[in-house]
Amino acid sequence: MKKFLSVIFIVLTFASCMIPEKNIVGRAEIQSVIDAAASLNSARYIITNLATGEPQEVFSFMFLPDGTQIWLDETEYFDGETGEYVTNYRYFDGEKIVSSDGTETPAVYTKDAPYEMSTGVLLFFIPDLVAVGMETTTDDGFTVYTWEYDMEKLHESTSALEGAVSFKTTYLFDTEGNFLAMTEHIAYENEEPSDYQIEIIEKNEVEEIILD
Repeated sequence: MKKFLSVIFIVLTFASCMIPEKNIVGRAEIQSVIDAAASLNSARYIITNLATGEPQEVFSFMFLPDGTQIWLDETEYFDGETGEYVTNYRYFDGEKIVSSDGTETPAVYTKDAPYEMSTGVLLFFIPDLVAVGMETTTDDGFTVYTWEYDMEKLHESTSALEGAVSFKTTYLFDTEGNFLAMTEHIAYENEEPSDYQIEIIEKNEVEEIILD
């Protein structure tokens, strides 16, 4: 999970950067997805490790009638040292963040000031650092936008992808133009590649978020 979370760090780092717009294929279509994600009242993000085919993180959020946001971020990963799967969570009940390590931290998240992970940031969108953009069509007529990032610029800006030699994202749209999923691929010099798929489900349909 560490490799996926490092990408989120980059997104948050660049989110506020004021840089000139770069004309890259699919930019307008993907921007529309990001904008729509940021306006959702509730949803679940399913992050699947493509190496195992299993969901590795589920992030759920919803806004209460008073505008308060609640959310639950659950992650699961394989601990190579113990040989066991480990589950972690962070849960915000509207007043405090409760973590699986037992810590509790007062916090406030609202419609006007939401938790970053609910704003579309997980879909990694930094078009001005893209080196190559491509548009292809699947046999089913689906549209795929593939973006390969400029690694020199990424490494100049952050150490979060230390050791990575390439970073690529794809965005999949159906024949009606509906967004289906985003994938990210990180290749390393001396490690196995990191491949994840991110889907947004239950858009504006989440009615309850509880910590089991």
